[in-house]
Amino acid sequence: MKRMIALTLAALLVMGTFAACTKGGETDVTTTVPTTEAVKLDANIILSSIWGKFTENELFPVTGGAPETYGEMIEQDENYTMPDAPANYDMKYAESLSTYLCIPADQLANIDEVSYAQHAMMINNFACGVVHVTSDAKTFADAVHEAIANNMWFCGQPEKLLIAVIGDEHVLISYGLEVALNPVATHLAEVYPDAQVLYNEAIG
Repeated sequence: MKRMIALTLAALLVMGTFAACTKGGETDVTTTVPTTEAVKLDANIILSSIWGKFTENELFPVTGGAPETYGEMIEQDENYTMPDAPANYDMKYAESLSTYLCIPADQLANIDEVSYAQHAMMINNFACGVVHVTSDAKTFADAVHEAIANNMWFCGQPEKLLIAVIGDEHVLISYGLEVALNPVATHLAEVYPDAQVLYNEAIG
């Protein structure tokens, strides 16, 4: 009798383990919302999480990372292909962020990590980055807003800008066509509902 009870308990433990493994295996990783702790780890996690929510109808061609690196990478590897999604920006080219994201030159020293993507054809159609800020995030965001609002645009003026603070240390900066920015705002709210949208407005 004792042996029968022991065998029954062992069988239940095994079945319970299989059930737990099966249940864990069914978790849809793609729908997992990054936590605030994840936000603090990596700018590219933030921007990629937002971009990953774009539907097929919302997507458009982009290139990610620092455009200056593309030529270098092609020289090293003729099979290199440019990233078609947000990617980490090489901070060796930090000065160019004054052009790509309208970050004032005196604010460049206050960032140490950037994830970036821009429209594959024209930057004024869509430019978007998440930066890790080592200073006060709102002060930084206000300075970028002023720079975008007063920027002299060439090759067509963007229609809209969006600036938000995520967590305490990351700032999302985006400008471009309204049809491109509206999904950014929508999916930002889905993935990071506690993000503080400071500016979501027309340019000009």
